[in-house]
Amino acid sequence: MASSPAVVGDTVYVGSSRGRLYALSTADGAEQWRFQTDGAVVSSPVVVDGTVYVGSYDGNVYALSTADGAEQWRFQTGDSVASSPAVVDGTVYVGSNDGSVYALTEGTLTPEIEGPDGALVGETVTFEGSVQTAENATYEWSFGTDAAFTATGQRVTHSFAEQGEYTVQLRVSTDGTRYTATQTVAVAAVTTPVSTPTVTTPVSTPTVTPTVVDHTTEQATTRFPETAATTARETSTADSPNTTVLGGVVAVSSTIAALAVWKHVRNEHDDEDDGTGESTADSPDSSDSAGDGSVDDGGSQSGGEAEPVDRPEASETVAESPATESTAEYEPPSPKSPAGAFLQKCDRVERLRPVDTAGPVHVYSGRYPDGDDSKQTCIYALAPDHTGTADAVEAFGTAAREWEGISKNTHVATVYDSGDEPRPWVAFDPGTGQLNDILSSLERDARVDAIAHLAEAVRTAGMYNLVHGSISPSVAFIGEDLSANPVVTLAGWGVRQAVAQVVGADWITPYTAPEQLTGDSAGAETDTYQLGAVAYRVLTGHPPFIDADDPRSAIVNGDLTPPTVRDPSLPDGVDSAIGDAMATTPSERPQPYDFRQRLTAAMTD
Repeated sequence: MASSPAVVGDTVYVGSSRGRLYALSTADGAEQWRFQTDGAVVSSPVVVDGTVYVGSYDGNVYALSTADGAEQWRFQTGDSVASSPAVVDGTVYVGSNDGSVYALTEGTLTPEIEGPDGALVGETVTFEGSVQTAENATYEWSFGTDAAFTATGQRVTHSFAEQGEYTVQLRVSTDGTRYTATQTVAVAAVTTPVSTPTVTTPVSTPTVTPTVVDHTTEQATTRFPETAATTARETSTADSPNTTVLGGVVAVSSTIAALAVWKHVRNEHDDEDDGTGESTADSPDSSDSAGDGSVDDGGSQSGGEAEPVDRPEASETVAESPATESTAEYEPPSPKSPAGAFLQKCDRVERLRPVDTAGPVHVYSGRYPDGDDSKQTCIYALAPDHTGTADAVEAFGTAAREWEGISKNTHVATVYDSGDEPRPWVAFDPGTGQLNDILSSLERDARVDAIAHLAEAVRTAGMYNLVHGSISPSVAFIGEDLSANPVVTLAGWGVRQAVAQVVGADWITPYTAPEQLTGDSAGAETDTYQLGAVAYRVLTGHPPFIDADDPRSAIVNGDLTPPTVRDPSLPDGVDSAIGDAMATTPSERPQPYDFRQRLTAAMTD
């Protein structure tokens, strides 16, 4: 918690790294209310005349009621807000990491909601918003308690699925400022009289043709596209064996298609359990990551961080991406395998499948039970061979706890849960897929946005003195912020790197920093280097040092082929922006924000 508290009367106001502003009783610390933002709140709140003002790492400055935390207005700056506001004569002064200082005053806008205060379950009701003297205003609506704005337009319709009391929230945006209004709606159950059922002749099930709806709103959207289709297109499955339509996306379950979608760098075929609990995979010499010092594109593409070059452990059968559910019938892993033994003894995950078991940390996909629902998850678990090593257990646990502490931030992959039994593990949200999955389909502007998102994750972690140390494309996932906008999230946060260092595994990838090969400790500058290396891959389509005869020497000496040689269409400024980030001397590298700004400027020239 980096926010300094503000104390007014009998209430303490303080922000948290999980994006919340709390109002607590000075008497006993009891929570009076909380307000959720989309980023860490490190700004210290200021209270004036019944309003608390605070900034968030989601880029907004918020004005909230001290009585109940209701949002009065917000202002969106060009970047995260870490500074504390100052209020003088009704004007709010605050600095943003976009390099600007803003002077904000509350406008005369007072949104109003016209609509019923009661409805029946399933009944379609209409709500209309209005606001005085506002031109070019946009209207967003939220129905329920999750604060997700799911409808746009001045006039909207909605039906409530369950009985209860709902808060309808209207958010009006104009000239960069947002104002809100709320209305409570009581939804009652429908009483249906009992009647004699009518018997009808069953009819054959019709053929269903998948359709994709093009949702268009007047709101400005990020240049980074959704992974689900947002443009209508025709989908043909006539020539695809074993196809399944899932939400308008065709999944092909044939072996050839699976290999085309997922590249596992260790081997190209399934391993078999010989009944001993150990797999009979090919030796490391047959993998794409050779033991001769050559490097691959970040190691495993299946939800883990970059794998070390030397992989002494055998791998279990490779499953699908941790972000996707297999269309085939689920078959539990053998109880004698590490994955099967883990599943039997850990009751907090379900439908476990091995994704990558080569290395000191295993990667699984599965389901995480969450009340009456379950979520797709990716799990890191310490390999059985290292559970008896106290230093490895401690390294895993420390890294997992540090990751969980910042995982409510927008660009950090959310940790669902973690535990110590049957061996240390951490489960996180893999979103809708990996950045690697959609990289080839991204326009150049969207690729720059993806790099900017990763830079923001690193900068956020830096506020807590947390270093990732093993950034690569394989730990970048596609997620959503609280407003359902697509974002790139960064997972891992050194879990596998920390364990590998303790057990002495060699760790060379195209994204390894020079200081990691010369015995020096990884620091904040290491993350900047790896951001530059990932940017090289994202913009050129090739990992750095991929053609080096001696990768270790090339990394240490900085023998980097300029990005514009790889892709002559890139602007000249990209060479210096990435080159400075990947400087062999850590102290010569820019801060993540500066790198992001330089790269963005170079790409827009």
